[in-house]
Order: sequence, then structure tokens, then C-alpha cells
Amino acid sequence: MVSSGPADKAGLESGDVITEFDGAVVITSEELVAGIRDHEPGDTVTVVYVRGEESLVSTEITLGQRPTS
Repeated sequence: MVSSGPADKAGLESGDVITEFDGAVVITSEELVAGIRDHEPGDTVTVVYVRGEESLVSTEITLGQRPTS
């Protein structure tokens, strides 16, 4: 996770497990990447995740610019 990036700003932490991205169930990292790629920087999406033993948590994330190589 990028420090001060969109996920960090939305409160996600290392180890959080994303289970839903913009209304779609996420099972694999490939599904999450595909969901992100279906959107543009600046789009706001809802993400549902699990942290440790906690129940599902929902937050909104405004997507950032894709890093360049």
C-alpha cells in the first residue's frame, strides 16, 4: 500500500482483506485489479473489507492516478 495513497487515506491498513469492490464480490487479487482497471482516476468506489477478527467494514475510496514505470 502506498503511504498517503487512496487506500491509506480511506483508512485501509496492511493485512486488510478486500471482499467487495464497487458492488462486485472479490475473491482473487486479479478480480480486484480488473475492477480497478474498469474505473478512471478520480472515480469514487465503495470497498468492503475485513480487518483481523472484525466484521465487514465499508469505506469509500477515490481512485488515484496509476503509477508510471
